[in-house]
Amino acid sequence: SSTTSSLKCSSSIGVFSYYLGSLGSDVELAAWGAVQKISNALMAITIGVAQGVRPLLAYNYAAGLYARVRALIRGAFVAMLAYVALALVLVHLFPSPIVRLFVTEERAVETAVYFLEVWTYTIVFIGALELFNAIFQAFGKWQVEDLPGQHRRRQGLPVDARAHPAGALEGH
Repeated sequence: SSTTSSLKCSSSIGVFSYYLGSLGSDVELAAWGAVQKISNALMAITIGVAQGVRPLLAYNYAAGLYARVRALIRGAFVAMLAYVALALVLVHLFPSPIVRLFVTEERAVETAVYFLEVWTYTIVFIGALELFNAIFQAFGKWQVEDLPGQHRRRQGLPVDARAHPAGALEGH
């Protein structure tokens, strides 16, 4: 159920935060908090683009307007690609000023910049995944779009598309 998935996801974030705090320091925890805020803002836009196109796709698919459906899918991918490219460029050109919006301690800024640069590449895949999910949902094929979630649930893992750069602490 979605409640169980939410609990698993929240638990995984709690465990991650606990180990980050106990194995690292408050600096790493503050850095990760800043990256989480930035990533949530960036991800909200990818989800908005994907979910915004879904009713348009569903309406046109149900009406049998397949040429329009193909044009909408192409347009959605172009919009998503343009947004993701812009986000990547901004984050890689101006990482410190962006991070400083959320944390000001210099060591935390350096660590957060490193975490953010590791994390930002996942937005490409998450944006594509969100768009594919919206397309399958619009066509009434939600079972197909949920295959990764079903696999993770069978393994007892939390269903959370966001990547946690836990390994980033080792090399920093």
